[in-house]
Amino acid sequence: MNHDNAWALIQEDIKNKNLIFSVKVTNSSYLRIGGYNARPYSLKLGIGERLRPSKIKGILKWWLRVVILGQRNNLPSYKEAEDIINRYYRYLSSDRNEYGQSKFLLNIKYEIDNEKVDNFRNEIFRMIDDEKYTTKLKELDKLKELESIPRIKLILMKRKDEKEYKKEELSLYPPYTVNVIISFYTKTKIKTSEEIEMLKTLFGTLILMLIFQGLSAFSSRGFAGCKLLEIYINSEFQNYLNKIYNIINEKIINADKKEKLEEGIKDLINNIINEKKEKLEEGINKSSRMPEVPTLDASSNYFVFKVFEVKPGHSPEKILKIINESVLKSTWKNFDKRGKPDKYYHTWILGLPRSQRKTGYIVFEKVVENNKEIEKKGFRRKSAIGINIFETKNKKFVILHGFKSNDWPVCKKTQDKKLFILKHFSKKGGEEEITKIMNITDNRKDVANANAVEEAFNQALDYLERYLKSQL
Repeated sequence: MNHDNAWALIQEDIKNKNLIFSVKVTNSSYLRIGGYNARPYSLKLGIGERLRPSKIKGILKWWLRVVILGQRNNLPSYKEAEDIINRYYRYLSSDRNEYGQSKFLLNIKYEIDNEKVDNFRNEIFRMIDDEKYTTKLKELDKLKELESIPRIKLILMKRKDEKEYKKEELSLYPPYTVNVIISFYTKTKIKTSEEIEMLKTLFGTLILMLIFQGLSAFSSRGFAGCKLLEIYINSEFQNYLNKIYNIINEKIINADKKEKLEEGIKDLINNIINEKKEKLEEGINKSSRMPEVPTLDASSNYFVFKVFEVKPGHSPEKILKIINESVLKSTWKNFDKRGKPDKYYHTWILGLPRSQRKTGYIVFEKVVENNKEIEKKGFRRKSAIGINIFETKNKKFVILHGFKSNDWPVCKKTQDKKLFILKHFSKKGGEEEITKIMNITDNRKDVANANAVEEAFNQALDYLERYLKSQL
């Protein structure tokens, strides 16, 4: 045995002794890695984009922030949540920071079924090459279904006729081809009640992340769905984590009805949010004010989720198509028999930017000194509502979740005295401020902004829920 191998085995042995828990999952839907601008595959190099542990860590850290904000009644910002992570919890922070070493070590391993992935990609490549000659062949149905998914269609719009581009963009990971093991290790002995509480928070938050968002930051529209395969907890920590584990095992992994899964998710949220609040003596009360940033609010005032059962006959392509059609303005308009102008369908709540050729939604910054408005090019805001595919032992579900928060730039005045204004542009109606379209007249900017978010969120939730119910 050479020195390098011996050292690797020693390190692995140390890690196993310090293992707290590990969670194994697989992708329950098509997985697209690479983001909006980066393609998931390079024909030139012959390699696909791989899962990056740093990305999963980043997603988990985001969910930890919203959970920590939910555990405390009076945290107005991400920064304060970040301070708690770094100072009191010290997990997922950088290895060394001003508060000392990180308390836990996060390790992510993954296995890809290369044979299945290569077979799928070769099939897709062959279909693309033969497309214009064999369009009537039934085997092309899969390609047609993938291309018809609105999110994929949008990506392919840039260079519709280029076969190479199409091949690179459709090189997804098909369902059940990527297994991921997420493990946490402790660097020091866990002794205090605070450390035990942070361990529970970490474990519960990871499961919530997998349920609501899955394995990729690319999209909140079904391209990162997952299925929980195994959960292992070191016997040393079972007493601390058993309550959460039992909820996950009995009501989530084994759920066969939407009511059971909903109950399990509610119990999990209650366990990591409300029980922590009680221990902090913060009290469990419904806040009357919309939080400034996304917050996992266990009272369901500003955090909402809905579960939908998927019919057994629905293919992965069909499920993705339904999810991605649900967020389209054209889909919403079909629910209204008389119809109304586009500006009254507030799709901006599903993410910004959302404009094309000077139509749609554009954010402006108002400069007080000269009363001018400057377009904020490239302004980005993640959708307030996400949709994921989650699979239990016996059934697939689609889970919708959303955060109401007052950080949208509708008529938002920031701490550094900047004023952001959201406008709708159309060829017929020209330029209009969103607050005027929504007939919001309150002169208090924060209140007007929150009212706009509330109205847009509720409208979107209603249309999404109606469409998903009718199609799934």
